Amino acid sequence: MVCVDTTFISDIIRGVQTSKNKIQELLDRGEKLTTTRINICETYKAVAAIDQPIVRTKKMARIREILTGLEILELDDLACEEFAHLWQSMKGNSPGDFDLLIAAIALRHGETVFITRNIKHFSRVPGLKVEGY
Repeated sequence: MVCVDTTFISDIIRGVQTSKNKIQELLDRGEKLTTTRINICETYKAVAAIDQPIVRTKKMARIREILTGLEILELDDLACEEFAHLWQSMKGNSPGDFDLLIAAIALRHGETVFITRNIKHFSRVPGLKVEGY
């Protein structure tokens, strides 16, 4: 299983070819795709900022469609403990609270491969193998 980041979901929504290629590669490898509830919040927030109501409505529907193919990883007490551990171990080198929380949720659920366009932030997280696209 691999966990996909907000950047990946956003690029799929926008139809970016590199994200389409990556999703095909992952499916060809037989990977099950996951994401976190935090990634979903970030994705909905980005779409909510779109000024054109028709475009916004279509993209909201596209998010819901994409989510049917993803397993959602939840924030629980063990993920909170993982977040605290990562934060303590990365003092001063953390990618920021939201990205660190996303990484903690993924790691807590046994995800070690993380797909993102934001390699710089996530590659600093110990135990997380980051793949770009």
